[in-house]
Amino acid sequence: MGKKLLAVYIAVSLLLLAALVFYFGADRVLSSLQSVNPIYYLLFALLLVIINLFMAIRIKYVLGEMDADLDLIDALKAHMGGMLASDFTPARSGYFATAAFLSLFKIEGEKALLAIFAPQMFNFLMKVVFSVLAIMLFAQQLNLSGNWLVYVGIAVVFVFVVTGFLVIFSKRFLALFSFSEKIPFAGKFYAIFVKMQEHSDVVRELAAILVGFELWFILLKGIAWYLLGQALGITLSVPNEFVFYFFLQALVILFDFMPTPTIAGAGVTEGALVVILALFGVDTGMAITFGILLRFTGITIDAVGSLPVMKNVIGYIG
Repeated sequence: MGKKLLAVYIAVSLLLLAALVFYFGADRVLSSLQSVNPIYYLLFALLLVIINLFMAIRIKYVLGEMDADLDLIDALKAHMGGMLASDFTPARSGYFATAAFLSLFKIEGEKALLAIFAPQMFNFLMKVVFSVLAIMLFAQQLNLSGNWLVYVGIAVVFVFVVTGFLVIFSKRFLALFSFSEKIPFAGKFYAIFVKMQEHSDVVRELAAILVGFELWFILLKGIAWYLLGQALGITLSVPNEFVFYFFLQALVILFDFMPTPTIAGAGVTEGALVVILALFGVDTGMAITFGILLRFTGITIDAVGSLPVMKNVIGYIG
């Protein structure tokens, strides 16, 4: 992506966020921020750090199954660098830069790419499944029919998931892009994907474990969102608040990955969050504060956590 286009996406995201804040009342947002319970908020932030640690453990585990040894601290460095890149790219596509960061630690390109690409396909698949379940649950509780635009977005992500699995496992499908070998830049990527398929049997063997990882992440994120809700003193008109947050995060996070002219869905995701929370009786000012804290806490953790790998990048360039 060109710098000018990225600047446009950042501008769109900032404008959307500013519009949400001012439309629903900057004074209400400020009041909500001032009333945050620091204990619950710190527990929320700590859980985000723990989730990142487990994601690094997943990278190390998958690489280990391909006989590629990597220290956990180096896996965490690469992962955090990818997380920061995802915060500032459309549909969080920058996370695939994690594979490039792994190369700094002498991991072969095709193995690094597979260790990131394959788990992400399972990640997207689980997001689609739980998003559909969330829509069904929320629609039933509110006596509403599902929003067709959300289903379209889910369908787009599902198509991406299917394509991803075909790239990993189907040689016939990948062969459709063999023409790219003649294109200098694209040819290198095609060659990496061809080599990546040589290790696809590892992904097949680890499918159950990768699904287990994703279920674990969804559970931890549900707890994290619940803690943030408690930090803001949010009360919901639902039978079980934790179950609500469990499905809410699965649905709302999907907006980060939808193809919108924003960085990581910034503005769009928060807008969706405000609408859903408002339907369940949450003050809109508090709802947008929830979204802002969620995004900027994540960015702060990613920025701090990526500092070590940036030092490696500078050292490599130097």
